[in-house]
Amino acid sequence: MTSLIPTLHSEKKPPITCHVLNTVTGTPASGIAVTLQLIRPYGPSEPLTATTNSDGRVTSWTSSAGGPTLEELFSNASEHEGPKVSPDDVAATTGEKLEEGLGNGEMVWALKFDVGSYFKGEGFWTVVEIRFKTKVEQGGREHWHVPLLLSPYAYSTYRGS
Repeated sequence: MTSLIPTLHSEKKPPITCHVLNTVTGTPASGIAVTLQLIRPYGPSEPLTATTNSDGRVTSWTSSAGGPTLEELFSNASEHEGPKVSPDDVAATTGEKLEEGLGNGEMVWALKFDVGSYFKGEGFWTVVEIRFKTKVEQGGREHWHVPLLLSPYAYSTYRGS
């Protein structure tokens, strides 16, 4: 006998997800290209890529050919990215000056949203970049969700759940 109760799809969430809402229309912003990159301490990594789905969410990331997955970056960052990178090293390659030292288990990430294409060049923003810090406790699995509330001329974000 088959059950009439729908089953929940229990796909494992990646450690970092995001969500984009168009605040002008009050609807999810689907079709936005998003990249995720580990900046420190073992980066910058090859960008992971995704596109927001019909609900405006990114629920999985694609790594470049031969590049590490997001889960691998979290669990084996030192194997994939080599020695820790100092703020001066990042400044030399990207032109950006970063804050000094990170605590044990902390990582700095960059999410980049291609909002110019979404608004078809009609807005002020071309790319929205959000940098944030994560900290993984010994043996723990944490999840970070980064919502982006977006209009052609303004945006805001916060740490979601």
